[in-house]
Amino acid sequence: MISRSAGAAAALALITAAGTAGPALAARAAGSAAAAPATASPAAIYPGNPLAPAGAVGRREVAAAGAQSAPEAQATVSSGNWSGYAVSRDHVAYRYVRATFFVPFLNCPQSLGHPETYSSHWAGLDGFSSSTVEQDGIEADCVGATPSYHAWYEMYPMAESRVGLAIRGGDSITATVSYSGSSRKFTLEVADNTTGRHFSTAQKCKASRCARNSAEVVSESPATYDKNGNLVYLPLADYGAASFASIAIAETAGGTGGLHSSHWNTTKIVQVDSANQLAARPTAIQADTFDNYWYREG
Repeated sequence: MISRSAGAAAALALITAAGTAGPALAARAAGSAAAAPATASPAAIYPGNPLAPAGAVGRREVAAAGAQSAPEAQATVSSGNWSGYAVSRDHVAYRYVRATFFVPFLNCPQSLGHPETYSSHWAGLDGFSSSTVEQDGIEADCVGATPSYHAWYEMYPMAESRVGLAIRGGDSITATVSYSGSSRKFTLEVADNTTGRHFSTAQKCKASRCARNSAEVVSESPATYDKNGNLVYLPLADYGAASFASIAIAETAGGTGGLHSSHWNTTKIVQVDSANQLAARPTAIQADTFDNYWYREG
C-alpha cells in the first residue's frame, strides 16, 4: 500500500473572492450544522482517481439521470466513481479549469451502514480518458457520526497531499488548476473564500506524460488499496448536494468558456454503484452552475 504523501508547505494569503450560497446548499444547511475539522482514516486515500467506467446502466437509471440534461447536445456516461461533468475534444489540450463550490453539510447519521464513508469534490485536468489527473479540492468524510473535512491536491498517480486549510461545512471554496507551457508545471490552488485563506503549489507531471486532454468538475468516491494491492472504492458519504458555480475552462489554442462551449464537447457523468444503481448524479448545467446529488453509499 502506498502511504499518504506528506502535505506540502502552504503559503497562506488573503483573497478577495466571495461565494454566494446556492439553493441546494441553503436547503442542506437548514437542518445541518458545520462540524469542526477532523482527521479521518484510513491513512492511504486517493480522493481523486481517473474515471472508472461502469458497466451498462439499466434503461430506467439512464433515463432518470438524463431527464434534466441541458438543451445542448451532450453525451451521458456512467461511472463507478465520478458524478459531474467533463469536457474534451480530439487534439485539444487544456491549460486551465476553475470552479467555486460549497463544502457540503454531511448527513453522517444516515451513513452508519459503514463505519466510515468518504467523498471528494474537485476541479482538475486529465483523468476522463487518460491515466493521470492533476486536481485539487476538498474531502468530506464521515467517521461514524462525525463529519471530517480537509483540503487537498493530487498529482495522480501519486497519492493526495493534504493542504493546511481548516475548512468547515458551508465554506465557499474555489479550486483552480492551471498549466504553464514555459515552466511545464501545473499550479494547483485552493482558496477558502469564507475565511480568506489560500493555498498554492507548483508541481511537475508525476508520470511520463500528462496529456491534458480533458477538464472536469466532479464529486467522487475516494479510493484506497487493499492488502493485495487492489484499488478499492470507498463507501460514498451522504453529502446531500454539492453546488458548483463560476466554472471557467481554457485550452492552449486560446478557446475559453464554461462547461458548454463551441470549443469542446461536454459529457455528463452519472455515478452508479456495483449493482448499477444510481449513486449520485448532476443536475442540468445552467449558466455554468450545477449541483451533484447523492443517492446512496454504493
